[in-house]
Amino acid sequence: MFGIHKEDFPKYEEQLKHKIVKAQLEELKKDVVEAMNTQKKREESKDEEMLM
Repeated sequence: MFGIHKEDFPKYEEQLKHKIVKAQLEELKKDVVEAMNTQKKREESKDEEMLM
């Protein structure tokens, strides 16, 4: 079946889990960078308001 042997399933399962975790980590990294940029803009905006 599809050239995959039943005894190889655990190996493919581990590879798939690794790819999923890696993708989730990349998404998390993007979210963190976006949140940091938003926070930085808020702080810059707050600083500008204080100068006025």
